[in-house]
Amino acid sequence: MTGLCLFACMPALAAADGTTTDLSTFMIPLDPVGDPAHSATVQAAASGDSYPITVKQAKDAVRAFTGNPDMDLVLSGTGTMPVGSYYLFGVTNASSYYYVNQNSGVVEFALLAEMPLPLQKRFLMMTLEESDQIDAQVGELVEAWRHGDLKRLAELLSDEFGEFPDLYRRLTVDRNRAWIGPLVELLDDRDDYLVVVGALHLVGEDSVIDLLEQRGFDAVQQLIVTSDKALFTVMSRDGNITETYEKNLTKEQFTAIVNVFADNNFSSYGDRYDEGQNHITDVGWADISFIEGTRNKTVTTYNVNDYLPGGLIRIREKLQETAAYTRTPEETQLRQIAETWITRAPTYAYDGYGLTFVNATLPDPSALHTRLTYRFTSWNAGYGNRSGTMTASAITEHTIRVTIIDRDVDSAVIDDRWDEMGQFLIGSTVSLTYQPMQCEQTVWDTWEANSGRVYIRAPTEEEIIRHYYSAVYGIEVTNVTRIDSGLMTCQACSVCPQSYHVGLTVNASRMQALVDEGWKRS
Repeated sequence: MTGLCLFACMPALAAADGTTTDLSTFMIPLDPVGDPAHSATVQAAASGDSYPITVKQAKDAVRAFTGNPDMDLVLSGTGTMPVGSYYLFGVTNASSYYYVNQNSGVVEFALLAEMPLPLQKRFLMMTLEESDQIDAQVGELVEAWRHGDLKRLAELLSDEFGEFPDLYRRLTVDRNRAWIGPLVELLDDRDDYLVVVGALHLVGEDSVIDLLEQRGFDAVQQLIVTSDKALFTVMSRDGNITETYEKNLTKEQFTAIVNVFADNNFSSYGDRYDEGQNHITDVGWADISFIEGTRNKTVTTYNVNDYLPGGLIRIREKLQETAAYTRTPEETQLRQIAETWITRAPTYAYDGYGLTFVNATLPDPSALHTRLTYRFTSWNAGYGNRSGTMTASAITEHTIRVTIIDRDVDSAVIDDRWDEMGQFLIGSTVSLTYQPMQCEQTVWDTWEANSGRVYIRAPTEEEIIRHYYSAVYGIEVTNVTRIDSGLMTCQACSVCPQSYHVGLTVNASRMQALVDEGWKRS
């Protein structure tokens, strides 16, 4: 399961720049006999914002959030989610990506426009009249957020919606529910994700956190160490145990755990260490208990090492190491996973026999990372499924190394030259093709259109594609060609293909990024 960090993005004020969208489309008409000052207030507020945000504003937001004003960001795509569109930025020569939602304004004003006109006016005027209190209100919000005071945060954020329950539901609850599906998909992924949302979405009933808990993602982890074994369990919000791992401990392992408590004078610490909560929120708590005879000592710590005494950090790290060890499958389990995978993989399934275990190594115990080595024999030369191809009939010995991370096969390499998962010779190149669709802009065209570059001669599509993959992924692609199909095609948007496709060559070990964007092996 992936790690998913939900981060509350606090309100911020910023001057608009770049291209703006006329807000008159969303403005609420006041009565002809209404107070002219109100109309002036509405006009002034409208002229101070830009919806949707520009690419430059989105880049500035990412740089501000990451604390890196010089981050080299390139727009690698756009798309839509259930509640609006987004920009996708890549970091040059890195594997990091940032999604910036650009629905702000369009969604909110559209929802506002669906309210009865009298309520629209009341809500808008209340908001404008309280605009001079924004600094004090933001100060209160930040203070509650920094101290993890969810009750106060919920009160402050929802206070103004008391008269507008329908708008609150539309702005928060409905959007929260729309997000849950994509968030659950992220949780099913192996990668870790940071999701930044408005703070209002993380507090109260039917918040994102509440809805995830309702789906069983409110997990409590527990590690119990006795003189001969370690037991690690994961429990859901209703107290049911969803995962259990148990490992026997040697006398030396148990002694090392006990000694870290004694060496760092665990009994001298206070009952609670929560200074980190003043600086970082929503990272959870850990109760550390040491029981010996009639003596029982428990220390509650906020899960941020930066604000803990050094001795407690060392104790926590030893317990985390023990938990990782306990979750690591026994060698017999790992071998079963690896052998099932190998025998079903194309090379062995085609003509392999005599699978023999050689050894297992643990390069990174904290990552549940194990490498297993096997030998087997094939009746014919070559790799993969060789059906329909001419192969030399020669008995061939092979060595395969399989890497397992957290019970999943992560990589498999035969003879240090054949990638059995990707089905290619390591270091070789592969040919890929991409079929553009009617009315759809490719990711490289979107990237180029928003780059801000000015040319004496406009670049060709081949040049754009090469530059895009070099700048965004650090991948060199060659032999980029546009190939006309010569066939008639329909004109339906997003359904019918263009009358051409694009081909290129790339190092096989780097092709996954292109495959993820829709390229296919030729």
